[in-house]
Amino acid sequence: MRRRLFAALVPPPHMQAKLLKPATGVPGMRWTPAHNLHLTLRFLGHHPPEMEKKIIQALHGVTAAAPTIDVQSVGRFGHQGTPHALWAGVRHTAELEALHLAVEDAALSCGLKPDTHDFIPHITLGRANPKQVDVAAVEHWLRQHETFSLPPFEAREMMLFSSAPSPTGAIYRVVEVFPLQT
Repeated sequence: MRRRLFAALVPPPHMQAKLLKPATGVPGMRWTPAHNLHLTLRFLGHHPPEMEKKIIQALHGVTAAAPTIDVQSVGRFGHQGTPHALWAGVRHTAELEALHLAVEDAALSCGLKPDTHDFIPHITLGRANPKQVDVAAVEHWLRQHETFSLPPFEAREMMLFSSAPSPTGAIYRVVEVFPLQT
């Protein structure tokens, strides 16, 4: 059985409610439950158990400092004026970039293709139904929360997640936890 895998950092429980404070007021937006909040370091793809074991072994070889996560903004992803996600932006620090690159190196050591996407550190707060989202409400939400920020926190562990689709949103399961250097 192939599983969809990604490596991520998870905000501590005391920060999850603070992250979701602005998660309201946009018709057609499905807000992320607190237990699903994360900062994706690398999407790893769909893999059978043998490759999953190789990925786990490679990620255990990642030696990187625990990055400070500094939420400083909000933003959106989308195409042609239709938003598909709203997010809390995370300051792109040298330590966060070093961790991202170490995860990329681990993925490449397993034979995965290079990730060609730009690394934009963020925590997804909600996903839009493109047929129902109120674009004007999204623009208002972005203006209303443009100064959103949180006290910085340290991410002391990285997690490998599996993800499975469901009618109410993705179901994430922790596959493995990897301590980071503190």
